[in-house]
Amino acid sequence: MAQDSEKPVGGADRAGVGEAPPGEDASAKSLRVLQITEDPRSAELCRVELERAGWCVRTDVVLTREEFTVKLWSGPYDVVIAEPRVHDWQGAEAVEVLRKLRRDIPVLVVGGAVGEERVAEILRSGVADYVLWERLARLPVAVRRVLLERAERGEKKRLSEERDRFFMLSSDLLCILDPSSNLLQLNPAWQRSLGYDVEDLAAAPLLERIHPEDRPLFEQSLQSVVNGAAALEFEVRCLALDGTVRWLQWRASAVPRQAMIYATVRDTTDRKRLEAQLLRAQRIESIGTLANGIAHDLNNVLTPILMAVEILQENTRDPRTQKLLNTVHSSAQHGSAMVKRILAFSKGAAGEKIPFQIAQLIQQMRDFVRDTFPATVEIQTSAPADLWMVKGDSTQLHQVLLNLCVNARDAMPQGGKIVIEASNRELDECYARLHLDARPGPYVLLNVADTGGGIPPAVMEKIFEPFFTTKETGKGTGLGLSTVLGIIKGHGGFINVYSEPGRGTRFSIYLPAIPCEKPAPPRPPAPVLHRGQGECILVIDDEASFREISRSILEKHGYRVLTAAEGNEALSVMGQHRGQIHLAITDMMMPVLDGSATMRGLRKIDPQIRLIATSGMPVGERFQPLGTAERIPFLLKPYSALRLLEAAHDALVSKLERVLAP
Repeated sequence: MAQDSEKPVGGADRAGVGEAPPGEDASAKSLRVLQITEDPRSAELCRVELERAGWCVRTDVVLTREEFTVKLWSGPYDVVIAEPRVHDWQGAEAVEVLRKLRRDIPVLVVGGAVGEERVAEILRSGVADYVLWERLARLPVAVRRVLLERAERGEKKRLSEERDRFFMLSSDLLCILDPSSNLLQLNPAWQRSLGYDVEDLAAAPLLERIHPEDRPLFEQSLQSVVNGAAALEFEVRCLALDGTVRWLQWRASAVPRQAMIYATVRDTTDRKRLEAQLLRAQRIESIGTLANGIAHDLNNVLTPILMAVEILQENTRDPRTQKLLNTVHSSAQHGSAMVKRILAFSKGAAGEKIPFQIAQLIQQMRDFVRDTFPATVEIQTSAPADLWMVKGDSTQLHQVLLNLCVNARDAMPQGGKIVIEASNRELDECYARLHLDARPGPYVLLNVADTGGGIPPAVMEKIFEPFFTTKETGKGTGLGLSTVLGIIKGHGGFINVYSEPGRGTRFSIYLPAIPCEKPAPPRPPAPVLHRGQGECILVIDDEASFREISRSILEKHGYRVLTAAEGNEALSVMGQHRGQIHLAITDMMMPVLDGSATMRGLRKIDPQIRLIATSGMPVGERFQPLGTAERIPFLLKPYSALRLLEAAHDALVSKLERVLAP
């Protein structure tokens, strides 16, 4: 049975941890001792020596192994003092018990004189020190030393854990590899950048995933580091799981005489993309400046031609001459129209902007398509009767519709459908934050969609570049969409493009609107912005801007939000928060794991989780991403904060029968 040592003067054995005994210095350091002994007087002698050294000591005395184990669970101890042999077990065996319980408490043995070999055996078992009863005054020195060593071990462990945490959480790609490019250790940032599982990356030499053109540079750089080169910086391309190419900037070094390379790698793909956009913008600006000069010169050439033709037409009645003059006049007018397109692209010229109704342009374009396009191309248009007016150049906006419809026709060589729709939109601050050129306020939204083959992702970022075309030589100038962009920006608007290979493309054009000045109908009740009750929502989207704006809106209205950039990350987050997530809102078009596969994975982890799907492309009536009859609510991008909150509220209260309209 465990027993406390006899109560000494001052009652040290009754003092709590960190408390000084009555009548003693309250500033004395507390020391809690667990002593293994059969004689409480031995504990008293040790306590007196320790208190003489300035500690406020509380000692608990135990006799058996069982009592020792129980006491260890009852509270923290700073040091264990044992005798060489107590009852039926040896004091050194306390080290074994502490190891099994994973307690870092130093053990000191206090005993009589024994041979050096016996002392060495005791110390080899893990005992921190052996103190002779005859030299008990050395006990405080030994205790102070072992406590200092334990503090140093704790600090080293903490620093090691901090290094491991830094390694795992770093956004840079950190790794250790051998000269053959085998990855010996790497952090999760590699998976976030390249898409491969960490285990898959470590299964084969990294050289196999380097772009073939960059492999010689990669091998040469690693060898240079191994041969003693100082920290070496180089940049190579790496093949990601989704087939894209990622640019990786390396800074590598090696420890002398060790066949290991330590590297910090940074994914510079986004930076290079921004640099390319900047260069493209500068190139477009240069082309615009050049276009202004060319247009000016061409106008100088065309003006006298047109004037001369008109004079000659008045002075001749010969049919053949009139026909030739008509041809010249038509060609000159065609040249003049080309100049206007160049000026519109470069923003060097703008027609007169007056308020007009864009529904008239839609009707004209519908008639033009029906009269001139192949019969296999169907056109469908719609515009509400109360469509707002826009202030602009009707000729330029007609050119926008014409260019988009011609592109749609060319994307459907076997026929298909073109849909032109217009609607009134009031953009709020939240949506405006998603687009650099957007401002809060009223807009007319003009959608031009087709059912063609869609735009490949690799081409999407280039479609607005001047002179870029995917058409055969002689069938496209590459100025169509760049002209569209220039005109829309010249009208203070902006344009979004949504495309899915095999399903078609939609261009959404936002033009600042002039709300009609007729008496407004009675205002409907203000929409109710539903608030959450602390429910947890997982937002999954590969566009960081949509994730962050969704988080901001939902958290502002009472929800807790987790985010994931793609499907695999979403499943990981779901596993970590099993049973805590009530609703998942996922984009349908994501790299690696698409929306349907992500939703099925989420349902496997939690069959009760509610789901909402989103996309920039509309879905059909038979939208069944889970492969079952269950209907999943759908939000068509872009959507407002109100629509998002309505969808989340409806899903959480089980109103899953209604597919949300765009």
